[in-house]
Amino acid sequence: MLRETKPSFGIRMVLQKSMPIGSGLGSSAASSVAAAVAVNELLPKPFKKPELLRFALEGELFACGSMHADNAAPSLLGGGCLIRSYDPVDVIPIPVDDSLVWIVVHPHVVVLTKKSRAILPERIPLRTAVRQWGNVAGLVLASQAVIRI
Repeated sequence: MLRETKPSFGIRMVLQKSMPIGSGLGSSAASSVAAAVAVNELLPKPFKKPELLRFALEGELFACGSMHADNAAPSLLGGGCLIRSYDPVDVIPIPVDDSLVWIVVHPHVVVLTKKSRAILPERIPLRTAVRQWGNVAGLVLASQAVIRI
């Protein structure tokens, strides 16, 4: 049973970041997660981290036109995350060893998420491809705990 999620108060939030828009580095997800975590701290009965994912996804929808957890889930939960499904949202956290080295290459090109998804081939809908990739990866990670929202 979902509990009431509308607080009895409102907030005004200003988020200042240095990431360029359309950078492809997940800044909209990080912003959505930061907002959800900050507001959660103001609630008399805060949500647990996995419960906050749906609010971060709403932020992604507002910021770039679609609810995608590929960056929001790891930003919120840490480590890596396998997104097996969006209906319902099915996320499998993947613990990451501290010895793993992350390398980020950032060309100075703006590619908005909404536009990049629109240029995918029409033969296989993105939703179908994501579900299939998630199922294959799910087989590999079958022993991990599952978070459903």
